[in-house]
Amino acid sequence: MWAEERQRSILNLVKAQGRVETDTLAETLSVSRETVRRDLLLMEGQRLIRRVHGGVVSMEPTTEPSDTERRLKLADEKKRIAKAAAQLLRPGQACFVDCGTTTGIFASELAILDQVDVITNSIEVATVVRKARKDRNLTLIGGQLSQDATANYGELALDQISRFNADLAIISPVGIDPEKGLTYFGQPETEVARVMQCHASRTLVLADHTKLGLVSRMVSFHCRAIDTLITDKISDDERNCFLDAGVNKVIRA
Repeated sequence: MWAEERQRSILNLVKAQGRVETDTLAETLSVSRETVRRDLLLMEGQRLIRRVHGGVVSMEPTTEPSDTERRLKLADEKKRIAKAAAQLLRPGQACFVDCGTTTGIFASELAILDQVDVITNSIEVATVVRKARKDRNLTLIGGQLSQDATANYGELALDQISRFNADLAIISPVGIDPEKGLTYFGQPETEVARVMQCHASRTLVLADHTKLGLVSRMVSFHCRAIDTLITDKISDDERNCFLDAGVNKVIRA
């Protein structure tokens, strides 16, 4: 296979899957890891892909995928992450929960827990929790309703969040990278996550493996502010990189 053909195949795989491991590319293309490494170096120089620890991810899209697309992607993996996160909560705690497809799935696990106060800007999270538990102490943060009508953002939302001191902030970003930290596509969700993190004693980040090493437009906060990263799949090298960057604990769900 010519280099151009390999690189076209790599690009198609990355676009289809979002993230592909180097070993998988070598096996799929029937070439050595060194050949794949040379291809990836060239492709990164052309800004076609971005190399991350243990693999490669697609360059940032010009638009964020729709909520439906993100919800269907890796649904089983996100459920495992949600269950692992729920096991870390204790009765009597108060938690911030931001808006995202993973935190939307987490809401079903959260609704099962006893005596956990919920503070969220996500209309979906608030609705799921309220339907399941009428007695739950639940605060829906107000503000400017997002265009897709799934969450509230803006200065009013940030002001209301800052009035609380929570035990936990449970955050699901667009991407998380050891060097760049937690990132989002747009400013509203970036700022909400940042303020939630600032007003919580501990921060739990829920991120499936396709988000590891992924960098989006705006940085919310860095890895040293994260107590626990919960993901579905992560290599030992990646795990060590996140720990070296300041994450206190990494959990494989």
